[in-house]
Amino acid sequence: MLIIQDKTKMKPYYVIYLLAVCSLAIADSTSCSCGHSLKKHDGQEDFPFVVRVVNTITNKTMCTAAILTDSHLVTSVHCSRFIGKQPVYAVAGEGSENVQTLKISRNHQEHAIYNPDNSLNDIAILFLESPLKFSETVIPICVPDGRTGGGVYKLLNQNVKLIGWDLESSSLKTVDAKVSPANPCRKVFPKYIPNVLFPTQMCTFQEKGACIQNMGSPVVYLDPKINKYVLVGIVSYGKLECNSKFPTVETDVSVYLRWIEYVVKRPLCHIA
Repeated sequence: MLIIQDKTKMKPYYVIYLLAVCSLAIADSTSCSCGHSLKKHDGQEDFPFVVRVVNTITNKTMCTAAILTDSHLVTSVHCSRFIGKQPVYAVAGEGSENVQTLKISRNHQEHAIYNPDNSLNDIAILFLESPLKFSETVIPICVPDGRTGGGVYKLLNQNVKLIGWDLESSSLKTVDAKVSPANPCRKVFPKYIPNVLFPTQMCTFQEKGACIQNMGSPVVYLDPKINKYVLVGIVSYGKLECNSKFPTVETDVSVYLRWIEYVVKRPLCHIA
């Protein structure tokens, strides 16, 4: 579930190249076009690499995913569990003239050793039945350099964004957050989830009392050298209370890049 109050309406967009505010440098370029944001007329950002997963029958938003290739989305296992139980489709480019609605195949790929007790390996790949048509309003997300790994340790105390579709209003919401060391998360969750926060997970504290709890939502970092967003995490779980005292736990994407590439069998947009 995503909890936030802003009811901003969707309007046409223009591409904006953002000035970076973070001090951490990761890359100089990317292997393909990816990770840019769009600017609406009201000055707010939109993110064309984020898609809404929708129930075909009820037309309700189920969860959020990010675009990896024209035929593959990445999300959490929590999100992928909807597939097979009910027909779903992906909506990309909403709010633009290039809205695309595509069926999601029932043949998705969850991580083989996902553990529902502690949400370890909470990552899944969704397959589209027909490919997306890339444009300024529908693009893939940039992914980290798989040779380095351990991305969370390079991002400690850095600013990131959590992006997800509101389950009630079906509007895209973003929340600013900061990557936290493990101990603050461990202090909050032990009585709810045993053995909280493994090395393959990351922890963020969201600002201003707003929160995104839409599982599968991407966590992105604005790389200051390339002015593009890089996928660093996938929202896994958090508490229902919506304030800055409670963190959110995410899957650290950098740890799973080889697994993602094995499943997708297609080039990804790596930072280089």
